[in-house]
Parts: sequence; C-alpha cells; structure tokens
Amino acid sequence: VRGVHVALAGDRRHIEGLLASLNSIVRGTRSPSRLCVHIFCLDEELSGLKAAMHCSFKSRISQVAENLKLDFLLDGTAVRMHVFNTTEVLSEELAVHDDVLTEAGDLNAPHNFVRFHLAEWV
Repeated sequence: VRGVHVALAGDRRHIEGLLASLNSIVRGTRSPSRLCVHIFCLDEELSGLKAAMHCSFKSRISQVAENLKLDFLLDGTAVRMHVFNTTEVLSEELAVHDDVLTEAGDLNAPHNFVRFHLAEWV
C-alpha cells in the first residue's frame, strides 16, 4: 500500500531542482514501495519533463502498464504525472500583487498554486 504521498511542481526553470528532489526522495527512503510521488506540470511541459526524467534516471525507470502511460516506477517508487491547466489554479483572489518582487521568480506562476488543489487531485 502506497501510504506516503509527496507532491512536486515546478516550471521549466525549476526542472533540475525537481529532478534532484525526486532523486533524493527515492534514494533516501527505506521503503520505496510505500511512496507515491505526484508531479504536476502544464501540458506543454509534459514531454520535456518526461524526456528529462528518462535522461536523468535511464534504466531506473520501469513502466507500470501500457494503459497508464503517465505512471511509472522509479526504483520501486510510484511516480504519477498530473497535467493541469493554468485556469484551474489561478484566480484573482489568489494572485500575488504585482508590487511584490522576489528573487525566486514569478510568484504568480501556476505551479505555485497547485498546492491549493492537492486534496482534489491526489
């Protein structure tokens, strides 16, 4: 039973950090069969993210089933890819005011707002 769920989201600028986090999570667990890592991305990012994952993890990835093309195992840890639309997560009520500046990047990037929908999507 996969009782531990981890959610990750990041745009193209954060793909290296996302992959490093995924690797750390998978390598650092004693029970990979208990984990399910959910990765959230926009539709236009999916192919690039999948290519980066296959390049980074190569033979460590195994497909779970043909009909579940977005699911795979990474060293025994289940990885589930979730595609979302910007309109699903962004709203005027949640938007960060334009006057707020940050070195971390665009705080209004849709990936920052996935967390408000995790209960529905996971």
